[in-house]
Amino acid sequence: MKFRYFLLLFVFASCKAPEKSPIEEKEANLERYFASVFKNSISTKDENIILLNNQSCSACRKDVINSLVEKLSHAPTHRTYILMKQDTILMSAITKDKNAKIIFDNTGTAGDFGLNYASDFVYRFKDNELKNMLEVSAASIDSLNLN
Repeated sequence: MKFRYFLLLFVFASCKAPEKSPIEEKEANLERYFASVFKNSISTKDENIILLNNQSCSACRKDVINSLVEKLSHAPTHRTYILMKQDTILMSAITKDKNAKIIFDNTGTAGDFGLNYASDFVYRFKDNELKNMLEVSAASIDSLNLN
C-alpha cells in the first residue's frame, strides 16, 4: 500500500501545466508591465507597441527610428511609443506620425517584466493577440510586414 502512494507521488510530481509559447509569455509580460507601470491595459485590438530604450545614443540611431516611424505611419493600426525619458531627437521623429501616442516610463522597469530592455522592440498586436515582435534595426525595418 505504501508503495502505491510512493508511485502516486511520482505521477503527480511529473504532471505539468501546459507551457506558454514565447509569444504568449511576452504578451503576458506586456500586460503586466502596462498594468503596473501605466495603471492601464493594452488596447490590443490592432496596435503596435514600440519600446524605445534610451540607453543608446539617440543621434546614432536617428535614421533607423525615422525609417521605423515612416514605415509604421502607413499601417492602419494605432502606435504607442514608450520612452524611458524625454528625448527630443526621438520625440521629433515620432511626432511626425499623426496616429501615434508617446508615453513615458520613468520607472525604467521594463526589464523587470521580462521585456528585452537592451534593445528597441516593436510588438505587433492584431485581433487581440500578440502576433510578432522584432528588434528594431535597419534590416528588421525593411522586412517588417504591416499586414
